[in-house]
Amino acid sequence: MKKIAILVLFGFYFSGISQEVAFNKEETLKLMSNGKSTIEGVVFAKDNTAPIKGIAIININKKQFAPQGTEVVLIPYTAYFQYWLDYNKKAAKRNEDPLPLPEGAAECLLKTAVKGQKGEFEFTGLPAGEYFLISEFNFIRTKSTTRVEGYTHTYLGGMYIGSAPIERIYHYNVNDMAFAIKKVEIKTNGDVVKAKVRDTDSLF
Repeated sequence: MKKIAILVLFGFYFSGISQEVAFNKEETLKLMSNGKSTIEGVVFAKDNTAPIKGIAIININKKQFAPQGTEVVLIPYTAYFQYWLDYNKKAAKRNEDPLPLPEGAAECLLKTAVKGQKGEFEFTGLPAGEYFLISEFNFIRTKSTTRVEGYTHTYLGGMYIGSAPIERIYHYNVNDMAFAIKKVEIKTNGDVVKAKVRDTDSLF
């Protein structure tokens, strides 16, 4: 199941699963209060149609911005939430159950919505610190398939040697789910930080 961790984030269900890293609601809430800073940015995906494993390829495809109303979630970059995100990324790759948020954790997250036509969002009243920005939305991904449309035959001196397929590549669009995540830092209380939050499958 692709990127299953996000289901936990927006589902906010809880259980008594033991945690390897302690969650402290009171200390986390303190990190989110008495701030004068702003994070503003855009959320988008870019269809990466030709990735080569281990090599970064410049992605020339157009940005597909998150639609107006798309939810953007801000998470404080604490030891617990780092552990929670890493755990669920690994669980998704292994197709295992995600780790639910502990009781009270949802109260330490902030949410806003995309306001404009180009994925714009904003968080205000934040103190200095480090944060995760996460969003999920639909976008169009291009896929391709190869079809054999005939064969070329080779002869030598009138004798048949062999044949080779004539292949044609067809491209088609499918609906896909973008999982956009970005780590941001506010260095000084009162700063305005700009963030580009893109789908993690997007390169450049």
